[in-house]
Amino acid sequence: MNLLNLAPLAFATLIAASEALSGAPGVRAQPAVTRFEFFKTESRQSGVWVVQQGPLRFRLPITDAPKPGLAQHLPAPHGLPGFAAPVDQAVPALVPFLELEDARTIVATDGADSIEVRDNGRSLTARWTSWALVGGKAGERIDPGLESEVRWTIDDRSVTRTERLTARRPITIRRWRVIVSSTATRWIDYSAGTTRTDVFDSPDGVLSVTLVRADWPYGTSRTAASPIHLRFEAAEIALSPGQPRSWTLRLEAGGTGAHD
Repeated sequence: MNLLNLAPLAFATLIAASEALSGAPGVRAQPAVTRFEFFKTESRQSGVWVVQQGPLRFRLPITDAPKPGLAQHLPAPHGLPGFAAPVDQAVPALVPFLELEDARTIVATDGADSIEVRDNGRSLTARWTSWALVGGKAGERIDPGLESEVRWTIDDRSVTRTERLTARRPITIRRWRVIVSSTATRWIDYSAGTTRTDVFDSPDGVLSVTLVRADWPYGTSRTAASPIHLRFEAAEIALSPGQPRSWTLRLEAGGTGAHD
């Protein structure tokens, strides 16, 4: 997102939200907030989702970026305790990169084709049929015949992201990858049945990450060094028209630390 290109009101709103969520000196405690501020509602839509509710404090921008795929501009809950997107790096921080059969890599970002806000700002749904091209030019988008519908919902302590992929023609995703880039220095994981949860203990809070379900097999790995990042990857995901496939990730703020 190029802040200099935002309308003055949108710029002021985003800066105010950023300062409040980061606990900047001199900023008083704010009341609970769950709202979406639209920057643009015609054609390609954009804006920022501001959530400040108990341990959930984040802003999720759906806006343009100076370079497609830069992590700090992806539609992810920036400011959520325990999560931090790498700066000025094109990495799939909570938003998957999809490598197509022709070796192009796409990502659902740079505004959206549509944005819907429901439940008094507690639910947000965005859709993409025009995708940003990683490594491409700013504002460059392609239509690969694939739609992404992403729904974010919040409860008292967690934010859940569910993405549904729908193809208009047979498509194979050669490589699907997403990372949870944390600020953690300590980590544990545990399983309940077939569901695994990773708990990241960070200086700014504890973050629990659960890949609730995915309609394809995937692998999981993490970095050995601090800060610790969690990676999910899959290969050769075949999509057929009329047969959507989806995956769900839940992030829970607060709770018990890895070594408490």
